[in-house]
Amino acid sequence: MRVVLWLSKALRVDDNPVLALAFKNSTEIVPVVCVDPREVNNQKISVNRADFFLRTLAELQGLLAARNLDLQVLVGHPEDVIPNLIKETGSTSLYCDLDMDQELLVRQHEALKRVADMKVSVHVSECSCLTDHRALLAKHAANWNPMTFEGFVEAIELADILPPSIPPTRISGRVELGKKRDFPTLSSLGFSEQPSYTWILPGHKAAETALDRLCSQSSLESFNKGSSTPVIFSDCASTSMLSPYISHGVLSVRRVFAEVASTLNINGEKRWAKERSNSSSFLSQLLWREFFYFIGRRTANFGKIQGNAICRKIPWRLSSPISGETDKAAETQLSAWESGTTGFPWIDAFMRQMKTEGWVHHIGRHACSSFLTRGQLYISWEKGFQIFQKHFLDYDYYLNAGNWLWISSSAFSSAFFRVYSPTRMPKLYSGAADFVLHFLPMLNKIDLRNLFEPWKDARFEECGYNSPVVEEDIALQNISNLRRIWPELSVQQRGSESVLPGGVQLNSDGTLVLRSGQNLDGFDDPAFEQWKTMLSDARNMLSVAESSIAKVMEEGTLPASGACAQKASSNETITFTASDVLYCKAVDRFEQAYDAIRKSKKFDQYQKMASFWRFQVNWGECIMGRAGWLIASASTLDALSDQGAGSDEIEEMASGCLGCFSPDGEKELKNQGAEQRRAVAKKLLLHAREKLQWVIDQASSDDGLSEAIYNEASEYLADIYLQLSKLTSDDGDIANTVGFLIKARKVFFSLLEATGSSAKYRGSSREGDLLAVA
Repeated sequence: MRVVLWLSKALRVDDNPVLALAFKNSTEIVPVVCVDPREVNNQKISVNRADFFLRTLAELQGLLAARNLDLQVLVGHPEDVIPNLIKETGSTSLYCDLDMDQELLVRQHEALKRVADMKVSVHVSECSCLTDHRALLAKHAANWNPMTFEGFVEAIELADILPPSIPPTRISGRVELGKKRDFPTLSSLGFSEQPSYTWILPGHKAAETALDRLCSQSSLESFNKGSSTPVIFSDCASTSMLSPYISHGVLSVRRVFAEVASTLNINGEKRWAKERSNSSSFLSQLLWREFFYFIGRRTANFGKIQGNAICRKIPWRLSSPISGETDKAAETQLSAWESGTTGFPWIDAFMRQMKTEGWVHHIGRHACSSFLTRGQLYISWEKGFQIFQKHFLDYDYYLNAGNWLWISSSAFSSAFFRVYSPTRMPKLYSGAADFVLHFLPMLNKIDLRNLFEPWKDARFEECGYNSPVVEEDIALQNISNLRRIWPELSVQQRGSESVLPGGVQLNSDGTLVLRSGQNLDGFDDPAFEQWKTMLSDARNMLSVAESSIAKVMEEGTLPASGACAQKASSNETITFTASDVLYCKAVDRFEQAYDAIRKSKKFDQYQKMASFWRFQVNWGECIMGRAGWLIASASTLDALSDQGAGSDEIEEMASGCLGCFSPDGEKELKNQGAEQRRAVAKKLLLHAREKLQWVIDQASSDDGLSEAIYNEASEYLADIYLQLSKLTSDDGDIANTVGFLIKARKVFFSLLEATGSSAKYRGSSREGDLLAVA
């Protein structure tokens, strides 16, 4: 059996569960890494990060070749690249490791869904964490709330740590692809500069060397995070230097833990309890990583301020819309911070080290983070998050977000009054002067006693070094501001109950079952949440347009027609009326939502769902038609996806725009007596019944109609008959009947598009029914 192996974060052979699973269940494997140009470009990441990534892939290609595997490194959007590769190779299954990055998971989800729609089985393995987070939640009480590191580590037993998997030993059958793809280069990806990092070598050999160095008995026994020094600028760093290899997936965190634990002879819970309580030990650093992963995976928008339930909404500068419009002074200061030109040598040296080497000691990162946020600049930590993401070779979504939340006192810490001094802190470290002068050689003329406050030196003007962008003592003002507003900065002290990003759940064997035509089970789709917001905005705009029409009709005045009216008049089929003019002007506002939808990741899917409805509206119903199109799209998505908008929400939206489904029917219902209303409703219900029955009859002969959709349609048909029977009694509820009719229409459009039957419907004798009734 031939399969595609999509490697995302597990760029290794050792302890690679998804690789082992692919070897176990197949005879031929096509490994692939997708280089997404939306992520690997000179705006999003530095040339250092890009080079480290590409050189890591080149070495991985050689390691896999030793197992007769030809790694394909393809540039493109994974939601296109992966399905195309499966078609090209004729593979019957896809194996991949779950991308834990919240920013990338949506794209991976889209790629997996498209593959599942091809009737290809999808198997997903989670390879990034030390523990099974679902098992931890199941083991502890339902109200377990580990929002502190101490509370989290106390609950982690040695038995909770997952062991590394055994690497495959057999050789795969080699799959020969047709045209040889060129391996991507820096220039082909748009990078014109040359990398500048020198002492953190990429690849698996360098990672093994670093791990061996750490696991020497003397290194581990002497390891103490608290006593390590930040003033290192060569390959003799006082920390493990494993972070770039773990973040790229070159080294597995489970394997690192296992080898360190073995070296330290941690073989029982008593010994483990002592080790985990030592906050300066190496294994504690791995637990900090696990802590941020655990909280981050249960918190939507973990790397942002807005929509982040555990983040205090501090009114930072450059954090609009929380604090209003931004200011040019803050933009200038942010630029100086990134470029290492703030005028504070301690901060500038670290920032220049980041840009040059792609790495900074954790104390240096904390100093720079504090300076940007609650220390001197009071600028949003989101800006710092993006800059660290661009430059650090060891960038990790959850660690980056967790540390920024912590250092800025936005979460995890309430010690907002403890600020790193950029002038006094460096005096605590021997060698700080050499470190600063290495990255800021223009300060050689400054007396060493003034090195960290060079503006006080008589020769400062000769140096060509920047004056401070801010007064250091402004930190006192920032602390005062935070103390004043602190009581108001309440936060939710836990994330959601989802145990994997987006709520994705895995089976016990690591597989993820996808049903054709559906989203991932339990997947909370951020794109769909955005879609629902647009839909709500559209409904509000419709209400504004209707109010404007009523006002114009009452006052007897008309506004200037404008560009939309001119556009409308170019259509020969338009009968131009007062209402039409206002409808056209209202379309201007709808276009904003439409454009946003058109540019969204899922526009093609939505457009396909709604195309039949969209092209059946006439100009007199233009604004209604656009709203109807939006509602029909959301309705269809609801039928296609378990995670679509709830039926009550959809019905409410549809009720608010009843006219877009049947304006004539609505008028008849309002203008007639009870008996006439029942007659009209009965006619509409009969049409709905015929439409539903027609779709079921047509689709029953096809393989495309799923059992779930068929059952839903059958239930609606049964309810229609029940509603019709109620209409014959004196106590028939017209309001409920009309509400149900909206739901029936929703299912009709859902079924029509979900089964691909719209073309058949257009060609049938029932085509006129849609315009006559809906």
